[in-house]
Amino acid sequence: MFTKNFNDEIGEELLSQRAQQDTVLLGETTYKFFADIWPEEPNTDPFAKHINQVKKIVFSKTLTFAPWGQYKAADIINGNTLEEINKLKKEPGKDIVIIGSANLIQNLAALDLIDEYQIMLEPIILGGGKPLFLNYKDPVDLQLSKSRAFTNGAVALYYQPIKNT
Repeated sequence: MFTKNFNDEIGEELLSQRAQQDTVLLGETTYKFFADIWPEEPNTDPFAKHINQVKKIVFSKTLTFAPWGQYKAADIINGNTLEEINKLKKEPGKDIVIIGSANLIQNLAALDLIDEYQIMLEPIILGGGKPLFLNYKDPVDLQLSKSRAFTNGAVALYYQPIKNT
């Protein structure tokens, strides 16, 4: 997400998304990475201000406490993911988002719990990384609901899974 191609135009897109979100889901690895960085960033950074103030939930089988610097600690879910996510979705509030956390995305997708995929395609080949779409039993048809091309060549893609009933 934060490559040399990141610019104000992409930042504005991401901030408009964040305005619609009040809960962030994180896997344990992403949580540890974020918790070391974002609580120390000044709230003049719009992403820091957002991530530090919203409700954070960490999915982990090993953590018992998830501190977030001077801010409220993140909640931890280590039990029935399907049940816990369905409870979260029924709560009043804004959207729930997963940032990073490829394993968590894979697990929630396998349980058919992803309502929208928001993918930022950047014009850079990193030469490595973790596959996002892994271990799907069946194909998942997606419908493009929105796209936006940026002047630096990046493209934001928004897809909704087509529910096969």
